[in-house]
Amino acid sequence: MRHRARVLLLSALLATLGAVFVTRAVLHATGGIIELIPFSSLNGPIGIDQASCGGQGGGLIVSVNWPTGLPNNLEVIDALGQSHQFSSLAGRPTEIKVVAVQFSSNLGGFAAGDIFVGNGSSDGAGNPAQATVLKMSSTGVVINSFVTFSDVENPNGLVVGSLFQDRYGAAGGDLIVVLTNDEGPNHDSTNPAGQVWRVTSSGSKTLLAALNHHLEGVTTVPLFANEGAGRILVGAEDRIFAVGPTGDVKTIGNFAGADYPTANSVHPEDLDVIPSSGTFYGVDFGTGNNDGRILTALDITGVFSGSVGQVLITREDPQQEKDTLGESGLSVLSWSGTAFVVDQVVHFGSDPIHWEHVTFASEIHDCPQPNLTITKKAEQSSVTAGLGNAAFDLLVSNTGSATAHNVVVTDALPAAGGLPWATSTSGCQ
Repeated sequence: MRHRARVLLLSALLATLGAVFVTRAVLHATGGIIELIPFSSLNGPIGIDQASCGGQGGGLIVSVNWPTGLPNNLEVIDALGQSHQFSSLAGRPTEIKVVAVQFSSNLGGFAAGDIFVGNGSSDGAGNPAQATVLKMSSTGVVINSFVTFSDVENPNGLVVGSLFQDRYGAAGGDLIVVLTNDEGPNHDSTNPAGQVWRVTSSGSKTLLAALNHHLEGVTTVPLFANEGAGRILVGAEDRIFAVGPTGDVKTIGNFAGADYPTANSVHPEDLDVIPSSGTFYGVDFGTGNNDGRILTALDITGVFSGSVGQVLITREDPQQEKDTLGESGLSVLSWSGTAFVVDQVVHFGSDPIHWEHVTFASEIHDCPQPNLTITKKAEQSSVTAGLGNAAFDLLVSNTGSATAHNVVVTDALPAAGGLPWATSTSGCQ
């Protein structure tokens, strides 16, 4: 009823503005009309994806607290828009990108629920870090440093471009890692170090393309133009690179020499295939003064539902293109059969200040998690010296909603008094 009321109010608003305005809106923004609604407030948000709990949707995982990563790097947002610390990962500065492996027919050996995170420009202790992708569980536990790129392989680059697990089958289900230079205090515009890597589930990596552009945003598409096969789409300042699974490169955009010229500019910050279902959630970084937000969208004219399989382009600074019609910084890239077309999306409601990354998510709910408690109990209250033994029982309980794996219990035994100690695992389960 709340959504229906919004639609009726918007219809009344359009009617009162007159036919001239409506005609201009339709002609100027053939991508459709949405209403942007604040969903959650965060400090310094950058990356976003939905956690996958064994193939089922979970909360929204968001990297936060740019540029320091303190007091923590990742938070999870629940169905009410409330944020909670997701992981102990902290102190990793600059832009942190995140991707969660979703259940699909193209897992490529990965497990649905695994999360991959770019590590930032230091190791969290102030030491310069090589470009590294961390692997995490669906509950936020760091499993390992999944893949690292040496300075020889990738000079001046970090995992601040983007990450994407190829759920559409264009690159065998592999993890696509986009490396580029840091746009923070140590930004070097003369060495963008833009690279596209393909990484298998075993951690084996292959350099597909060195593009010499600052890169942000990546997705794969199952079919590209009239080629009959998929490609990896990577965003740059004024173009989209379409990288083949073995590394050949084509370009899309409104610039001289483009393989696929477009009438409108693209300027992507993020790229996402519009799914057949799911709700839009976008990171509005704000001004950097603790005014970041997650915005969700009410699809007024069916721009998303009518563009399934097309690519949503998110532009970093929507204010550069904003006029009285309210350009959203979002546009839809589609293939007409002979050319790529870029249609701008108009918005009402909250004005985004600075888009970072966006995602489409199914119903948001908390992932099941274990909740461990331990109690220690002595069998008797006292023991006479030299005449008896003191026995203690340790009881570990899991009152959570998920199984706890690889649990280790440590009980430090007192060294004083030269007392002999013995342990037993009898009854442990």
